[in-house]
Amino acid sequence: MSNFSLSQIVKFSTRQSSTIVLVSKPTNIECCTAIPELANSDQLGVSLSVLDSRSKRGKNIKRKIWHYSAADFDRANEIIDTIKWEHELNSEDVNASVLAWQTLFLQTMELKRRSPWIS
Repeated sequence: MSNFSLSQIVKFSTRQSSTIVLVSKPTNIECCTAIPELANSDQLGVSLSVLDSRSKRGKNIKRKIWHYSAADFDRANEIIDTIKWEHELNSEDVNASVLAWQTLFLQTMELKRRSPWIS
C-alpha cells in the first residue's frame, strides 16, 4: 500500500477481518467509527468524517503586465548605464543590495515612451 501512497484507515474489526478502506491522505480523515450492520449483513458499516481539504483562495493580488513590444529598451539601457551601482549597492547585506537593485531596475523599466507598456 505504501508503494501507492495509500493508508489503511479502519483500525478495528468489522467481522472476522478488518474492512479495507484506503485513502491517499490520512490526515484528511478526522474520525473513523463503526456503525450498525447494514441490511442483513453480518459486517459492521464504517463511517468516516472527512476534513474539508479544499485549498482556501488567497487575496487577489494586483500585478503589472509588461508589454515588451512597446518598451523603449534603448532608453532603459541609457538610464541603467548612468546609475552609479557602486554607490547604490554598497550595503554589506545582500538582501538590501538585491532590494536596491530591484527598486532601481523597476523604476527604470516603468519609464514609458509614447505608448504605455504597462497595464
